[in-house]
Amino acid sequence: MGRPGEYMSYCNDGYGILSDIVRRCGGEGSYARYVERRILGPLGMGRSTCEFLRPSEDADTSLLYSDDLGVSEGDRDFYRSAFVLNGGGAMKSTLADLKKYLRMYLNGGRGEAGAIVAERSVRDMVSPRVAAKHHQFYGYGLSVGFMRDLTVYRHGGSLPGVSSHIAWSPELDRGVIVLCNTQNVPVSLIADALLRIAAGWEPPPEDLWTDCPWEPEVIEAACGHYRSGEGAKVTIEKDGRGISVLNDGKPMSVRMVRGRMALLRSGFAVSELRPCFNENGAVWALRLNDRIVPKVG
Repeated sequence: MGRPGEYMSYCNDGYGILSDIVRRCGGEGSYARYVERRILGPLGMGRSTCEFLRPSEDADTSLLYSDDLGVSEGDRDFYRSAFVLNGGGAMKSTLADLKKYLRMYLNGGRGEAGAIVAERSVRDMVSPRVAAKHHQFYGYGLSVGFMRDLTVYRHGGSLPGVSSHIAWSPELDRGVIVLCNTQNVPVSLIADALLRIAAGWEPPPEDLWTDCPWEPEVIEAACGHYRSGEGAKVTIEKDGRGISVLNDGKPMSVRMVRGRMALLRSGFAVSELRPCFNENGAVWALRLNDRIVPKVG
């Protein structure tokens, strides 16, 4: 889509590449072995694993609930949620174990048994590298955002039967872990609400946006079909209110705000959409949250 470093579009393939770098250079023979010996073991995360059969055969694991044509069914098919990328979503863990992992970051890379990673490496991970969303940047594997006068570091995601999010603020010296055994749940909103409570604020965030209809030429340029290599499909069309948006075939509630941005709402979840213009004024892609979705027609 551009020169190296010109654009940032979040993609789980990057974690797949990273896991192979760890396999080749980590000195442990495999990515999973490296994680077990260098991170999980020293932190005492005995209920965390990169394996698939072990959690599926453990009676004390959650069912993974996925919605299939309106029917919610639970199973323990942990391999199904692996993306075939061991570095991009295959880890299985627990709330108690992740508390140890999050505490390591709050302690500058140290666990109870000593340093897991150098403090300078933690600083590198949370240093803003490139803009990802409105007032949010990306570091190395972690996003960097702000909540009033607080800095907030995050990572989360959703898989078949899984929604997860971790977040912490160094100023608060507090962190939040949210695990849900149902896919596509906006658990980041729960994490934000808990951090706000920890800061002594009301859980609902303030409305920071100003309504601002797009100019007709922007609407005209943005209309069309968009598709990403990861499978995302977006369609924008003109309507009486400005634009209508289908995200993966689902109609979205659209609110146009300053900066040629639209907020897409589905239930409690809100996504940011922004058209990307080239030097000739044509829209060649959309920025949908922290991903770029190229225009195809």
